[in-house]
Amino acid sequence: MGLSGASGSTTAFDGDDGWSYFSFAFVIDGRGALTPALQGSRSQVLVGYE
Repeated sequence: MGLSGASGSTTAFDGDDGWSYFSFAFVIDGRGALTPALQGSRSQVLVGYE
C-alpha cells in the first residue's frame, strides 16, 4: 500500500489478522546514490484493534 507522503493512514488492511506477516519498505524515486546520503531516525507502524 503506497502512501502519498511521509505519514498517513489506510484502511487497506482492515479485517486482516493481527498476527499476519507485515513488511515495511521505504522507496525513493530516481537513480543512483542519494547526495547527501539519506539518514533515517525512526519508523513507526501503529496498529489499532478491537
